[in-house]
Amino acid sequence: MAAGARGLRRGLAVAAIGAALALGASGLRAAEDPGPAWSQLKPEQQRILAPLKEDWPNLEGFRKRKWIGLANSYPQMTRDEQARVQKRMRDWAALSREEREAAREFYREIEKLPPEKKQTVREKWEAYQQLPEEKRRELSSAGAKPGDPPAATLVAPPPGKR
Repeated sequence: MAAGARGLRRGLAVAAIGAALALGASGLRAAEDPGPAWSQLKPEQQRILAPLKEDWPNLEGFRKRKWIGLANSYPQMTRDEQARVQKRMRDWAALSREEREAAREFYREIEKLPPEKKQTVREKWEAYQQLPEEKRRELSSAGAKPGDPPAATLVAPPPGKR
């Protein structure tokens, strides 16, 4: 009976280890899901997302799915919205990995702000966008002054990257 109990315990231990490995492996696969390859996109999605083609293999799976979602809603956008999306994709693609991460971090910080502060940042950004290109370059090269929100340099690509 002792030998049978040992065999049962060993079998249970092996099963538990196997289950843990299987669960761990599936969790790992989910965390490392590369998302669809560029070749798996529909031709229309490839056309819309063309500015991201070079960087596509480096994107995390969840980011690829977000871009695909945008591509799927693209046909319902107005021409102006489509042009704005294309410009933003080109600008985003031109950013370095560090600049993209800084923009994401800034966005996360903006999301924590109360609604009135978010509105203030949005208004300042829109005012900045209305400035002539030369004035934006001048402001960009002058750098932000203490107390200025970094929206002009992080919500969208820096003027020099346009």
